[in-house]
Amino acid sequence: MTKFSEINIDTAFSYIKNRLFNPDTRLIYDHAHARCAEHFPTPDEVAKSFPNPCGYSVGMEDGMINGGTAVDFCLLRYKIDGDKSSLDFARELVKGMLNCVKNTKSEGYVPRGVTIIDGKSCYCDSSIDQYTMFVFGMMRFFESGNATSEEIEEITKAVVSVARRAKNNPTPENGYDLLRDDGGKSIVSRIWGDARGNHERLRLPMIFAAAYRLTGDSEWKNLYEKIIDEGIGKSLPMTDYWHLYTLQQMQASIYVCKMGDDNCQRREALCALSDKVAQYAKEKVLCVENQLDSHTNYNAPYAPFRSCSKDMVSNGKFTDVGFPDAFHPERKDAHEFFTLQDAANIAVILGFSDNVKADECVLALFAKALSKIDFNIHERCVPVHFVDGYYRLKGKNYAYKK
Repeated sequence: MTKFSEINIDTAFSYIKNRLFNPDTRLIYDHAHARCAEHFPTPDEVAKSFPNPCGYSVGMEDGMINGGTAVDFCLLRYKIDGDKSSLDFARELVKGMLNCVKNTKSEGYVPRGVTIIDGKSCYCDSSIDQYTMFVFGMMRFFESGNATSEEIEEITKAVVSVARRAKNNPTPENGYDLLRDDGGKSIVSRIWGDARGNHERLRLPMIFAAAYRLTGDSEWKNLYEKIIDEGIGKSLPMTDYWHLYTLQQMQASIYVCKMGDDNCQRREALCALSDKVAQYAKEKVLCVENQLDSHTNYNAPYAPFRSCSKDMVSNGKFTDVGFPDAFHPERKDAHEFFTLQDAANIAVILGFSDNVKADECVLALFAKALSKIDFNIHERCVPVHFVDGYYRLKGKNYAYKK
């Protein structure tokens, strides 16, 4: 079995740049056909929310998650390996993500991505996961010291617009919903309240923390201070999670809160929380390995969404927000995809922790899972998470002792 120290991540990095990335939109897409129009919805289909208002399974579902994760590993790769092209790539990704926010109808809406056909059409519904990783990506690039004054200005403008949305839209009456771009009820953009899982409790504070860090404006600090202690208090205990990408995003929100918090005691509490998230993920290694061994379909083709069957199980949630004819194109390898990603995300999650170290079991699982990917035929975006996990652990030198 390949050892972690023997892994050459360059193939995965090249796959992302050459297969998942579209140089026109400057976004990383969900499949390896990022430059093939037939794999994407037309602007008219997007405007009609076909096949659904979130663009689930059409190839542009997770543009901000992919982008924020990739900005992180590009900056780490540049810092650790001195690869200037990685910094250039991070800069391109930031431009693409910022461009998405500029093309929306309502202020501060963070779309999942834009179709490659016109480079601007986006679905009307997003998610708090997309908001989280957008803000994380912007703040990572800002704090890296590599952003120009013009880029800082653009990042600040965008993050503040998101903060204004987060201040104005979520109310008790609408279930603390950030709302869709058209002002309608969202499926998964409720960002506060007791309906949130513990892994989502810092998503709203992180937005205000980011706005304060960028501007120094006391308005954002005051909004952050009003909710951060409750957010930390309700982030525990750890529970069960469908897949571990939820905890990658939890770590990202903790990270941004720490960046914008000038209270030493609270920063210590956030660090302790990050360690507990990491310890939980570390304890999931055997479970993830068992799941990994139970599947073989890790390199299945990513068919154009129009050729997929309709998943009628998810129809109810679309009806609830006013789209009774919407459907979710069914991809039968979805569970395999997330299981593979779990192995990568364990490394990412541990890489955020100051005190919880990856052991041999973590490193072996990472290497084993990565070896399942055949880059000659693989068509999913999961390598984005492997590259991030690799560099997050490489930053902790212990992981690379031979």
